Amino acid sequence: MEDTVRQPPMDPDTVLGVFRQAGALLEGHFQLSSGRHSSGYLQCALVLQQPARAEALGAALGSGAAAWRPAAVLSPALGAGATRNTKRPRRECQDEAQNDS
Repeated sequence: MEDTVRQPPMDPDTVLGVFRQAGALLEGHFQLSSGRHSSGYLQCALVLQQPARAEALGAALGSGAAAWRPAAVLSPALGAGATRNTKRPRRECQDEAQNDS
């Protein structure tokens, strides 16, 4: 696996800025499916449509989680489309999945 340059985790304002630039941060009043209310809503699918933004957010998240040394990372199906945009070859990911099962 190739070495990647680690970047520092993004602070919350920077993350919100990335979502705003993508038009993926809705602000107002929302009633969530849980019944709770929120003044903001993040549309992750919209921000992940752009590979550069998806890579920046993923790298920052990975950098922040690196100290935990996770053995595996799980994601909702939403992230599957963004997987193709990573620097890691798709075939390598498929091979690993088959070897793990």
